[in-house]
Amino acid sequence: MQLKHNWKLGTRLAIGFGIVIVLVALLGLTALVQMNELADVTVKMYNHPLTVSNAVRDIRTNIVAMHRSMKDVVLAEDTEQLNEAKHRVNEHERDALVSFDIVLERFLG
Repeated sequence: MQLKHNWKLGTRLAIGFGIVIVLVALLGLTALVQMNELADVTVKMYNHPLTVSNAVRDIRTNIVAMHRSMKDVVLAEDTEQLNEAKHRVNEHERDALVSFDIVLERFLG
């Protein structure tokens, strides 16, 4: 059995584009719902108690790295090495302070 449709080319194109638009809209809505769920999970994860233990671990790591960089400050032979070592010390100190803020906010309220 053969069906023959004598639709104009414009009608066929409009139906085809309409189907594509509906599929893209459904895909977009699905993506928005999943992105919203991902954002909720991210917020819950950020407020999770493990963030405190991870921040404490990061503080310890940054303090050890800061002490190593301080050794490089003492052993620097020229101003370029000295400035680079000071920059690393300041960077590790800044990272440690950020982790301290996380501990303060999450653990101490």
